Amino acid sequence: MKLNHERWVSEQCRKQVSEVRFAELKVVTDYLIAASVTHPVSFQLIPLQDKIRRNSLSSLTEADIMLGLSRVTLVEDYIRRNPDAEFGNRLRQGFVDKYLELKDGSGLNGDELFLALQQFSSGNKPEDFRLQAAGLTVLVYLFQACDVFEK
Repeated sequence: MKLNHERWVSEQCRKQVSEVRFAELKVVTDYLIAASVTHPVSFQLIPLQDKIRRNSLSSLTEADIMLGLSRVTLVEDYIRRNPDAEFGNRLRQGFVDKYLELKDGSGLNGDELFLALQQFSSGNKPEDFRLQAAGLTVLVYLFQACDVFEK
């Protein structure tokens, strides 16, 4: 039953990804940058498939990542246009902090960790699929662009 619900939620989010605009990105990124900054960030890139494999992500999560990649340029544009020069760094750092909190504090990994970060990235608003889709795009942007998750 849990798996069916997760698939339904994922499908609802997928339907909204193409509708994500700056308004939704503003809502989720404002929420995310409110996180404290305590861990150093590294920006070494690795191939996406290697990162998916190293983090033991399933094909269902990989499909969500591929979907989120379709809107990564929108996230890049949003970050680039933000008048706060440190906005992108604070956004990244907030994700790294939450990742480490979930991984070390809750012992989550793989798909469970990805799902928890997706919920966090949508402002913990599971009823709003448009914000979930925006959160997914931001999470995927950071997944492929920096050290959120294992390298």
